[in-house]
Amino acid sequence: MAAATQIVRNNPNSLFYLPDELLVQVVSHLAGDAQTLCSLARVSRFFQIEAEKHIYTNIELLSTNHLHAIIEAFTRRFDRVAYVETLKILYRFHGGLGATADERAVFNSCVGGMKALRSWEIESPYDNYKWDEGGDEWVLKDMEKFRAHLEAASLEVAAGSLTRRGDVGLSKLERRMSTAFARKIVIVIHTHGVSDDFWNLGDFHCLFRHPSLRYLHVSCLALPLDLPELEPYAKTTPLTELVFDECELEPRSLGRILATPKRLKHLTLGENLCNINEGRGANPRLTRAPEAALAALSHVAHALETLVHYDPACIINMNYHKALPIPGAGMRDFHSLKTLRVDMCSFLHRSIALSHTQAPPNLHTLQIRNPRPRIIRFWHSAASTNDDFFEHLPPHDPYTYLASLKTLEFVQGATSEMPMAKTLHITEDEALRERHKTGYKLFKHGINLKVTLEATWRTGLIPPFLHGEPLPELVCMYNAQEIGFNRTWAPAHEAELRAYELEYAQTSAWLRGKETPEAEDYEDGRVVAEKAAKPTEFPETDQLTDSDIIWCRGKVGRSLNALWERMRRADPDDDPRAFTVTIESDEDDEWDDAFDEDDEDLAEWMDAEEGDVEYVLAEELMGPDGHADEMFWEAQAQALLAAAAAAVAQEDDVTEHEMDDGLD
Repeated sequence: MAAATQIVRNNPNSLFYLPDELLVQVVSHLAGDAQTLCSLARVSRFFQIEAEKHIYTNIELLSTNHLHAIIEAFTRRFDRVAYVETLKILYRFHGGLGATADERAVFNSCVGGMKALRSWEIESPYDNYKWDEGGDEWVLKDMEKFRAHLEAASLEVAAGSLTRRGDVGLSKLERRMSTAFARKIVIVIHTHGVSDDFWNLGDFHCLFRHPSLRYLHVSCLALPLDLPELEPYAKTTPLTELVFDECELEPRSLGRILATPKRLKHLTLGENLCNINEGRGANPRLTRAPEAALAALSHVAHALETLVHYDPACIINMNYHKALPIPGAGMRDFHSLKTLRVDMCSFLHRSIALSHTQAPPNLHTLQIRNPRPRIIRFWHSAASTNDDFFEHLPPHDPYTYLASLKTLEFVQGATSEMPMAKTLHITEDEALRERHKTGYKLFKHGINLKVTLEATWRTGLIPPFLHGEPLPELVCMYNAQEIGFNRTWAPAHEAELRAYELEYAQTSAWLRGKETPEAEDYEDGRVVAEKAAKPTEFPETDQLTDSDIIWCRGKVGRSLNALWERMRRADPDDDPRAFTVTIESDEDDEWDDAFDEDDEDLAEWMDAEEGDVEYVLAEELMGPDGHADEMFWEAQAQALLAAAAAAVAQEDDVTEHEMDDGLD
């Protein structure tokens, strides 16, 4: 760095006349603007130190190509290591990765000096079936070095008491909240074994002895049968959230782990559900030993607020529809537990949720999940006993006995390629009407029913989800409270015309990009009157009108189109032209006789594709100004209205003729 200009601090017109505390505040306002901070660092030694505190705050290594530069920066001024607060080691795999072992070793040794480190994410470059191409070196060298740093910062037993080292690297790992209260992940580890996709805990039990760690997320971890090493550390750590993602869990060692936090509030028990191969089968260890699993969970009964369990029992068809009675009080001591999210086959559903005498006394939200139908590695189809919550729901009666329950949510997993994730399947008329009847019965018990899609972009994406992969999203497809149970009924012919009017309005609003149609989209103004009236002015019913069905279908369709487009944009491997606007039709639908078969344009449009779904590139619906070309679509909607009106008029004529008894 060039010699800094001589600074005159007694000049009242100079920035340097200000106290150092104000200058530090000025620099802090530039945090995030790396280019400006680098320029400021060249002004003086004072500004160099203050600017570098922000320049080196966040380090994200997406490629080993960046290692040389960051190592050189640390070598020139080792104090920079102490400024790192967020470290993400996310190297991408490449053929020359083995040649970077020495550089990685140098950088890994620097991690121990990161005294301000608060958030650390590790992702093996050999994940996704690359562990046979050098993954052993990553496990035996890189991960072992990381473990040594964690061990140095963890609690230890000395002279019969617990001690912690002073100001050492990684000793400040914790969960911080930003001004927007967004979660800051602390430690996330996605790695593997020496020659396998799962890694053994081994001496990494130091993760559960860290004196300040509050959030931990580990994936593809295989726990041993027991962990007696953790016994002296019961109720000593501040861990508040723990996520096991696609892990092989053992009840006894799980109990040792759950005994270490003082107040664990959020727990995810994700067993190995998706990483099943010819050498590693599905093994629902917790559901096969429900009493031992509950004994392990009892260590966090006093503080646990959210509990999640993903269970592979459904893969091996353990007759998971039936209740699984177990002796004892169950989870009656879990007074803080408000939210329970479980797979339908989980012992927490079959033994706890289905038994009101063993369920948590203050449970507010119960989410029951059906995992998406799966395709195992090597493209063998997996036998699936999954129900489809969009076709029919399980019996609702057992849930009405849960006195504190306010929300019952059924979550169906699916990918964008699956038929069950299509609008017409989700909103099929009879299934939707039955769903609403169930919602009404639960409503009479003070429970709101939701049916949600757990959407994954592609079939090839399975947990654990790595950096850059689109994460699954929960999208509500049915909300009984939103649809409501107060509505008025019209004569059949008026309801039919009203349905066609609503379909026209939905089509027009969709083309204009609106979330809901405006009042002017309706010709007769009935919708305006309905909007003005209070819901309670209408009678209560569990029935849905045709208009309600069309409204639900339009809402679901818009939500899905927005969802798939959002996921497509987040997927770096996807073709941007692959996103399509889908026009779905039910092959069992019969077209109304009122349609004019001589209308060649309309017939040509309807017969454009003979399959269930016609795919149209989004660009084909766009005019020269970049907006949707409404002319064709408006014409079709108007044709639907005209045909409906003609059918209604014809029906009225027939009715009058039939009522004429000839006495006039």
